[in-house]
Amino acid sequence: MSNDLGTAYDHAITNQRRLVISHSCLGLIAALAYWIRPGTVSVPLRWSVPHGADVAPIVVTLFAWIPYLISLLISRSLLGTLNPRAAVAFIVAAIAITAGSLVGYLNLLNLSAPPSPIWVAVAVTALLLAAAFGISAIGSVGSTK
Repeated sequence: MSNDLGTAYDHAITNQRRLVISHSCLGLIAALAYWIRPGTVSVPLRWSVPHGADVAPIVVTLFAWIPYLISLLISRSLLGTLNPRAAVAFIVAAIAITAGSLVGYLNLLNLSAPPSPIWVAVAVTALLLAAAFGISAIGSVGSTK
């Protein structure tokens, strides 16, 4: 019994850490892609910035990283206590979703009317949440004894 409890505790801690690290990295990648998007107002990286301009990159890239914050809050509660394979499966799905968002943010398909960053962010949020709910449903079915 104590071994099962210890294993469950280890899974919960490991899954939480994996989810936080992966969401942070993927959110940073999406934010950087949005920041270098052609036509985006960007603040140059330099040592002397005007007062208040130090938070401008965070605000400018809000559409790119906020889906990962929402997903982190939801996926930690859904996937935190499941088998580590569920967290890894979600991370793989999140990487694929992030790759798709990069295509949208940077207009890599060379569309005449590039997709709006707001709609890309909405789609990323919906897909990340769908992946979290789907994987948690599959993982909870597989974890019953």
